[in-house]
Amino acid sequence: MKKFLGKMILFLLPVVLYLAAFVMLEPINYFGLSLVGASISTEPLVGMRRAMRGGIKNILLGDSRTSHFDVDYLEQVTGIRYCNQGFGGASLKEEIDLFWWTAKYNDLENVILQTSFWTMNKGYAADRIPALVPVAENPLQYLFTWDYHMRAWKHAEELLLGSRNTSYVYTAGEQAENLRYYAQEVIYPGAEHYEINFENIEALQEIAVYCRENDITFTVIFPPMDTSIWELVIEPLDLFDEMTTYKAAISEFAVVYDMEYPEMDAYTSLDYADGFHMIGMQDGIDYKASNFKQRYSALADYLDQMYNGKTEHMKIWRNGIVTE
Repeated sequence: MKKFLGKMILFLLPVVLYLAAFVMLEPINYFGLSLVGASISTEPLVGMRRAMRGGIKNILLGDSRTSHFDVDYLEQVTGIRYCNQGFGGASLKEEIDLFWWTAKYNDLENVILQTSFWTMNKGYAADRIPALVPVAENPLQYLFTWDYHMRAWKHAEELLLGSRNTSYVYTAGEQAENLRYYAQEVIYPGAEHYEINFENIEALQEIAVYCRENDITFTVIFPPMDTSIWELVIEPLDLFDEMTTYKAAISEFAVVYDMEYPEMDAYTSLDYADGFHMIGMQDGIDYKASNFKQRYSALADYLDQMYNGKTEHMKIWRNGIVTE
């Protein structure tokens, strides 16, 4: 019997060591034990598992224009400690689902949800969270899904080799071409048959009702866009009425902070990596660096304006109209 147990231990030891290494290096931070933390910014499972660990009072919801914001810096800006639940490529439906998932496990106090003309479009309908529920609730399913292992080792390799692309670096000519390409080849095709997703607006209203009943502050944010998006997408497709319609509708039940309007000229094309993402909205930015506000002045100003509710460069919608 002892020999058998000894052989079993020897047989299982490599498996145990392998799984221990995986848990310490996996980039989802599923168990909250990963040495690299939650370092995949496009995976909704990160936020789902983070919510399940509890202790969250204040959350940010959004796509890639939210996901890389440093919560320490945001605390300096707002005086509130937020949990950043944003992830790259998030649809508005996924942001809504992640709100309810987070609220299920936490007593929330403040909710900021970032959306845009892009995610208000009915044609942008990614819906990954329901399929991830069994994985989020079943650690064994996560541990024995090989795809997560492949991602973990790929990520570990990138960290060791320093091969991750963590910043946008363009010459002036490359940046201008990138802005044009992003607007015409990436955004325009997705907006060509634009239709407001009123189901998502109704779902946002349900969130607003829940927040009101539970004394939770709920704010909706529309971030700024480069002029290339206005000139090459919004104007040719004449989407101005649609943009006014969804902002007015949402402001009937939530305060709307709006920097998504064509006259918003606080930032220039030099401040954008592409039409949506301001320079600095990416991995690798040191928000604690002494020169952060100087090097990324536009991003710092945007965070201060939007997340602190200032009105110098923004409109505030309430009850269907712009009030400030």
